[in-house]
Amino acid sequence: MKKDSGRNLGGFTLIELLVVVLIIGILSAVALPQYTKSVQKSRFVQLQLATRTLYDAQKRYYMANGEYATTLDVLDVLPAGEISENKDSIGNEKYSCRFNNGTKEFLCVLLPEIGAQIVIYVPRDSYQPKCRAISDEGKKFCLTYGGVLDSSGTGYTDYTFK
Repeated sequence: MKKDSGRNLGGFTLIELLVVVLIIGILSAVALPQYTKSVQKSRFVQLQLATRTLYDAQKRYYMANGEYATTLDVLDVLPAGEISENKDSIGNEKYSCRFNNGTKEFLCVLLPEIGAQIVIYVPRDSYQPKCRAISDEGKKFCLTYGGVLDSSGTGYTDYTFK
């Protein structure tokens, strides 16, 4: 039998540890942007659903009363969130929706600001939600998640979701 001299303790060498750390770093660098994109997409879908919920509630109110609601508290269904003191907006940590009495539209924005500067809204004469891009990054965002350029002559860059 050979005697163990105490030099081979069965641990990892410094090079082996550095290689493992390097591999983990590369995997993280690849996965993090995809994770961020997935989070943004889920928030975007929640924003679309909140806008559509408000739109549907406004249409039901119009059919029942012959006029559009001017405050949110009279609508039968609201998305999750806290209603403002003057009852014209609702929001949570992911989005904020404001009722526009002039055009009878709900204007919803993503929170926290993702740098895209977009607004989702549903015009009262259409059931299709629209994505209004206020920046170049917003245009990319609206296109990425299924928006089709809509030249509606509003002076803004709007994308319609089919």
